[in-house]
Amino acid sequence: MALLTHNTATDISADDAFRRTAPYVSTPLLTAPSVGGADVGWQDWVARQAYTTVDIGPYAGDASGPDSRPRAVSLATVTVTGRDGWRGPMLRYAVYCDLTAQDNGSMRVAGYELEPLEA
Repeated sequence: MALLTHNTATDISADDAFRRTAPYVSTPLLTAPSVGGADVGWQDWVARQAYTTVDIGPYAGDASGPDSRPRAVSLATVTVTGRDGWRGPMLRYAVYCDLTAQDNGSMRVAGYELEPLEA
């Protein structure tokens, strides 16, 4: 899950993760104005030279979308690890992705929502 993958050794800011989503999202979503990275404690992560690993699994919650567009729902578990051995709190999200068909028949993410869950 590119959106939740961060590496302070190579990323300038938390927004760099959004740029990595380019192969997976529709053009309108990619060109939408950035609203800034999530409050992920970026400066603390930089000090610890942290990176994230993301595990994706099925989500048993409500998968219905606001309209008839196809929607994919997954559970994302994010682990933050500092190169100094520090481990951040585990972060869990329900990830809702509204999908749109491309001319070549492939699907791209047209919109998304991250719902924080208790770890």
